[in-house]
Amino acid sequence: MLSIADSSFTDQEALLLSQLAYADLADEEDVLNLHGGMSLAKIVDRLRNAGTVGSSWRRFRQYGGLKQVEYENMFEQIAGHEHLARLKLKDYINENREGGLVAYAFEDKDATPVICFRGTEGTELDGGGVESLAGLFREDWIDNYCMGLLDCSRQFDSAAAFVEARLKTGPAQCFVTGHSKGAANAMYAVSLPGRWRQAADSRHSTIICGKVFGGPGIGQCLDVSQWQALEESALVNYAGAADPVGALLFHPEKRVFCRQKNEKVAECGVFGAHYTQEFSFSELESGETVDKAEQSALSRFVQNVSMGVHASVHMQTPAALLTQMYKNLPPGWNVDRLLDYWHEYRETVEGMRSGNRHYEAALMERVKKLAAGS
Repeated sequence: MLSIADSSFTDQEALLLSQLAYADLADEEDVLNLHGGMSLAKIVDRLRNAGTVGSSWRRFRQYGGLKQVEYENMFEQIAGHEHLARLKLKDYINENREGGLVAYAFEDKDATPVICFRGTEGTELDGGGVESLAGLFREDWIDNYCMGLLDCSRQFDSAAAFVEARLKTGPAQCFVTGHSKGAANAMYAVSLPGRWRQAADSRHSTIICGKVFGGPGIGQCLDVSQWQALEESALVNYAGAADPVGALLFHPEKRVFCRQKNEKVAECGVFGAHYTQEFSFSELESGETVDKAEQSALSRFVQNVSMGVHASVHMQTPAALLTQMYKNLPPGWNVDRLLDYWHEYRETVEGMRSGNRHYEAALMERVKKLAAGS
């Protein structure tokens, strides 16, 4: 049962599972009815033959920067990995109508839970102008803004409860993975030490571990004990060297920066560095392993700016202190331009979050605390 903690999932296998989380295996209400209890090998075989006229494959919504052909290739790779192909689907959650959490729960041959959290859905890759703009105001994106600016997420409690439900029905170990927002949810689950500890056996004090990809920092959402638990956990957050999302905010977890292919960057610009297809792997004796790299200057800049923005929201940092923080600006930028951009951005986000019914109470509570000087 210690195979999970011993990282029996290679980096590439974990990445494939984080990509799988973006796929709708069936219509929401039919996922478990059609595929519950089945191995991934059998599920992939069904997906190959679930298409309509013109394609044998089921049509997947193109979230996570994944095109249809990339979904198909991903599933073929999963079917070709014996370890992954034998995983059996045990549970599924879809809260897109309230909060936005989507996740799959599988079990390995030892009945150890393997949880795959979906990243931000937002807009499909081929969404188009108006559709692309609309995607920025859906459940996941609104929650992203609030996770960074209000230090809260409506998905965290649901993510933790989903993991806890699997631990109650299986061994007291669990492997989690996810990309982007999915990584954030996985990290939150790992940050709850009191909830997962086995009092009877201290050897299993850390019983949830995992490999996640491109996860933004969630340290601003944690209390001291959670921060320490995530810091000491067996979870690793792999971030592309130039990934702007994996650079954001505060990171208690172990973070490894990785070399990127730059194919999606060439296709989609800077944000392309965030896509899962950007990771480069080396074939080693222990299996496929991501190629490590140094954090890029852009990534360091994004990290510093995001922490400064967070500080200005929560501590009302004056412009003079912001100016001091941003000494290493990209070419063509100066402090005045950066501050102008920040003020414009802040006005936009303030209007967006204050108009969202889900977060009105949380926002008012934050305003009261700021007014009281706390």
